[in-house]
Amino acid sequence: MTKPLSQSFMDTALGPESYKGIPCHTRLYKHNIIFLENVLQLASKEENRDVFSEDEESDDNADEDEDTDDQLFSNHKDENEDQDNLDFTLTEETAAMEARAAMHERGMSGEERIQSWLSSSKSLGDGDAPLSNDYNEAMSAAAEVSEEIDMAEDAASLFGCPVNKMDQSAFTAVVLSMWDNVSGPVNKRVWIGRGLNISSSFHQKLLPFIPQCTLNSEVGCETVGLESALYKFFVLTEIGYIMASFIFTTPLDSSSGAGGSLYVISLVQQLEMIDKYLPISTLCIARMRSLIKKLQAMLKKVGSLTPAVQDEFTELLRPFLTDMSTMGISLTPGMELTGTAFSPGNETLFDIHFLRKAVTSHLQTGGVTVVLGHDSTLIDIMIRTLALFLTNDERQQSRFALKNIEYTAYAPDLFLQGLILQKGDVDIDPELIIQSESPSSVISLIDQSVRQTKERNEYMVLHDQSKTDELLRLEGLEISDSKTSQKQLLHSIQDKSIMVKELLDLVFKPHTRHNRKALLTHFYGGLYRKAHVIVQYVKHLGASVNNPMTDEHIRLMRRDLELNCQQDFEIMLAFSEKLRKGMFTSLLGDPLAKEEQMLGLLGAF
Repeated sequence: MTKPLSQSFMDTALGPESYKGIPCHTRLYKHNIIFLENVLQLASKEENRDVFSEDEESDDNADEDEDTDDQLFSNHKDENEDQDNLDFTLTEETAAMEARAAMHERGMSGEERIQSWLSSSKSLGDGDAPLSNDYNEAMSAAAEVSEEIDMAEDAASLFGCPVNKMDQSAFTAVVLSMWDNVSGPVNKRVWIGRGLNISSSFHQKLLPFIPQCTLNSEVGCETVGLESALYKFFVLTEIGYIMASFIFTTPLDSSSGAGGSLYVISLVQQLEMIDKYLPISTLCIARMRSLIKKLQAMLKKVGSLTPAVQDEFTELLRPFLTDMSTMGISLTPGMELTGTAFSPGNETLFDIHFLRKAVTSHLQTGGVTVVLGHDSTLIDIMIRTLALFLTNDERQQSRFALKNIEYTAYAPDLFLQGLILQKGDVDIDPELIIQSESPSSVISLIDQSVRQTKERNEYMVLHDQSKTDELLRLEGLEISDSKTSQKQLLHSIQDKSIMVKELLDLVFKPHTRHNRKALLTHFYGGLYRKAHVIVQYVKHLGASVNNPMTDEHIRLMRRDLELNCQQDFEIMLAFSEKLRKGMFTSLLGDPLAKEEQMLGLLGAF
């Protein structure tokens, strides 16, 4: 029986007496270059084939790989026997501790640590003494990589389909399944979080059940999930899991007959995590449907679920899983003034005009705001301040600036998020902002600027165009150049909101903490009450997207609600949109329809 790779590593690289320390002779450093290069070669092979192949000849290939692995390490073992007489200077415990500390401090992967040592060692002359710490890191990293390859091979036998390990994931697993006309429902790919302990009930009971449970009832529905993925939520109390499934099909190509296949992507999580999933379920559904649209575009281009398509989708899935893992961990429910600009003693933390503009823009964009800066402490204070104007569910779809996490990119469709910019960076790329389904505010603590995207009805036109261009690109088609319009996406706002000015002037008077909290709570509740009146007003007039309100009706409504200030009116439009989708266009009309009417009028002359 073939030894596991990690055991072969212990027998060959570390010698018959196990890991006793670091050899001092330069020849052994040069000698172990061969072994470490072999480990990198094996790790690269595992990465390229995404843990293991699903082809019919996978078993034969696995046997050949095992023979190759054994040959690589047996060659090294024969050469290593000549080095048994070398002295060791450090104990096993000391060497391991120093290596592990250096690994985590550098934040490098096992393969990167090995490559780093190889690069430095190959530049040494025969008389030079290599660095012990670097060698320690490389050898410990080799053991780590070898164990991961063994775990990947174990996963192959358990899951029965290709498996990817994701560095961060909010879910126990993500499973891609499809309906095969020959073998029926089958799993095609599984993504699991790196380091997660998956119980035997997952791969024994749940994994075979997923494609049957989700796909059997949809067989024969040729258009299910074609426009928007069908969402189903399962609570499996018997085996202790919850599952959010998204069922979709691919467009049928009339010329080639390709497409038309039935797929499902299932997000699997343990049952005790249901309280964490439900508050972010709306965000999760929107992001997954957007990802599936991109997958459908890739499938339309290729015609089938090839390994290349799966690999490309893996890279699209990675940031989504990371974003979901950071949701709801930072902002606690409830309205607390501690750590905000409204807390007694923090009144002078931000310039009052800057703070008024920040709150105004935050309210005008419905609470969707990005805070930029170099100081994470100030970013978090601003986020806590603006979070006072969000509901509990919206706070769960927000996050602070991520510290000590490698992935700190912009995440679309969050309400509040902080981004720590690198030194020298002062702004965010508008191409990132346009990904969000809603208009956004961008607050920079670097230059004290407050900007926001265009009004909702105009912004949605730009957003839809950007999304269409991306789908066309994934289909392999030519796209229009939309960068010009994206550069004009953001504009500065003015400090003219009467409601916000009166609120801050009142809050910053020498009130107690409880009085300030009561004033903020009353103000925020009043916005929703006034927005409800606007919804009923529009409903009474029978206004809609195709039949928007007239300018006279809007003027009378603003007079009755004392919304004489344009900035206050825009705030109320955003809150009305929260209560009832389509309120913005019902009031102001569709800009595309207005453009067509104008072109029609001009064409008549």
